[in-house]
Formats: sequence, structure tokens, C-alpha cells
Amino acid sequence: MSRIWKSEWGRFLRVGLIVGIVAIGIRLAWPQPRLLLERAHPIGRVQIDDHWEDESAWLSEEQLLILTADQHTDRSAGWRGKAELLNVTTGARTPLEGLTALLNRPRVSPNGTPWSFELSPDGSWLIWINDTTDPTQNYGAAHLDGTCYRGWKIDNVNAYDSFFVDDRHWGYRMAKRPDKLTILDLLDAKQDRTYPVTAPPAKDALARRVARSPTFVDFDRSWAREHAQLAIYTYRTQDAFEVLNYNCCSATKTPVPLQRHSIKLPKGAFVMDKGADKTNACVYYDLQIAATSPFLEWLHRTMPRFTVPTTVTEALWVSRSDGQDFHEVGHLRASRIEKAYKDRLKSVEWSPNGKQIRFTYKNTLYVVDAKNE
Repeated sequence: MSRIWKSEWGRFLRVGLIVGIVAIGIRLAWPQPRLLLERAHPIGRVQIDDHWEDESAWLSEEQLLILTADQHTDRSAGWRGKAELLNVTTGARTPLEGLTALLNRPRVSPNGTPWSFELSPDGSWLIWINDTTDPTQNYGAAHLDGTCYRGWKIDNVNAYDSFFVDDRHWGYRMAKRPDKLTILDLLDAKQDRTYPVTAPPAKDALARRVARSPTFVDFDRSWAREHAQLAIYTYRTQDAFEVLNYNCCSATKTPVPLQRHSIKLPKGAFVMDKGADKTNACVYYDLQIAATSPFLEWLHRTMPRFTVPTTVTEALWVSRSDGQDFHEVGHLRASRIEKAYKDRLKSVEWSPNGKQIRFTYKNTLYVVDAKNE
């Protein structure tokens, strides 16, 4: 046996063995089973460029509001396009002619696509933000058929807390007026009121918010790239304004959370985005992960001339808000994602029931099941 091993045939056997080991190592180094686009369901093309972007928002478990920009109009005239309802199960599209006509009005959204759409609790009112050059936040509200439109402005865009009081009223508090709650009547602007937060109408509005969602999720703002863990905090909903004021306006203290949990991130992971669902029960994590195979690292130590390749992926992971059931939904093979924004996941958002995640990738809109299979 030793003679064969030392012979010419033996040299071929040794080279073949090394090649086989390297091939197996490379195979083990490459992320295998959960390719995101194989698990996700493509539901339509979207347009994303430097100025006009298509917009989408969940309105129900099966329906997405889709805004498609017209790329052939004069951009100086403002946003032009169409609004549709997309059934994510059947793929059927229903034109929303009234809302389309409204959003195409002059000066409604002159600087880009309307965005941040939110449906009222029983689904009769739609609120969104119009994209303008005005430094204030320009809101719009209307019925889904485009009727009863009204607009308003909030001038402290990074430090206010807003919510639906009920199906007809919308409330907000601002950092510069923490003791006041403004309640807008979406149907009749003459009935808009601003109350001290201790006044009965304000206390009733805040209590309704708590009844719909008693808690909310926030994240450790001091997280850095080199950290291996990410902290998740659960707060009382009545503390939402104080937490916002601390995060945005450097308030001196923040309320004590009800719970604090830590997520141990995969080795080499960097959090690019994260977000909780509407019920604050689940969290998604958009991760960039740079990884090398332990086997190939061992092979490099054995044969220093062998170069260990680094595999970079972008991956969606999810967990419950208590940090449990942390698992990968799927990943994309990629190069250095942080240098290639156009090839990244965009518009990642939970469905209302926290069971599906919507995202766009290379001008295609996808929906993927988030459960752990």
C-alpha cells in the first residue's frame, strides 16, 4: 500500500483527496437551505429609482395598497401614477380610481411618492404623508374612494407621537408641547381640539390607545457593529411619548421597561434594519452576515497558502418580541451589500397579523411566510 501511495498513482490520489476535501469544505462554507427568493412569493413588479418610487402598504391580511408611479410624466409637475388594491393570495388588482384622482391633484405630493399609509381601525379612513419640499410633515387623509380629503401639517417631524383615537379621530403629542394632546376630526376640521393631557377627552383618547395595544417594542439605540447581541425592550403603551422624547430629543431619562430581552446575533452579523409587527408580538431583523467556514479556517491553518473565502449574505431573521424562536426566514447570496444599496432588500414590513413579511428586491415585490418550518 505504501508503495502505491508513493508512486505516481499515489500522487494523483493525494491530489484528488486534497481537491475533494477542499470541494467539500467550500460546499459546507456556502449557506445552503433557506434561499429567500425560493421561499418568497413574487406578487408584482415595482419601480424604484432616485426620484419616483412605487409604494405599498398592508391594508388587511390579504390586501396591499399599491401606488405605481408613471415614469413618463414631467417630474416638475409632481407625482403622477395610479392606486390599486392587490390581493396577495390571488394576485388580482382592483383599480382605486377615486384615490388615484385625488393623489394626482396638483400640489398634493409635488416632491415624490406619497408614503406611510395607515388605515383607521374599522377601515374607513386612510392617512398618509405627502412628499413635499416643505420641512414640515404634510399629512393627508381621505376615504379609500378618495372622498372627504383633508390635509394638515406638523412642524416637528422627528419628535411627535401619533395614533388613531377611533375611526374618525387622529391624535398626536409633540416634544415641544408634552403636556398637550391634539385631536383632529378627520371629517370636520372645525372640530379639531388641543387639550391638556390631564383633561377628560385626552385621558379617554389615551386610554383607548392602551386598550387596543397595551405594550410596544423598542430596541437598544446604542447597538454597535461589534456587538454580538441586540436588546429588545417592552414598554407600556402609556409610556410611548416619553420613550420617543428620550430617543429623538435627548431627554434625560427614559421609562423603565416592563421587560428586557437579548438576541444573540449570528457570528459576523450586522443589523441593517429591524421592526415589530402591529401587535408587537414579533420582530424581524434584516441582517448582513459575513461568515467563513470553520472547516476552511482549519484548512488554512494546515495549508497557509489556501485562502479562506468570506461569504456575505443578506438575511431575514425573525423572533417573538421576548427574543424566543429566533430563526432565519431566508437569505440572499450577495457581494458587499453595504456598498450596493440597489441590490438590498427594501420596504420590509410585517403583515397585520404578523404571519407574513413583505419586501421588495430588484424591482419585484415579494411576500414570504415568517413561520419556522
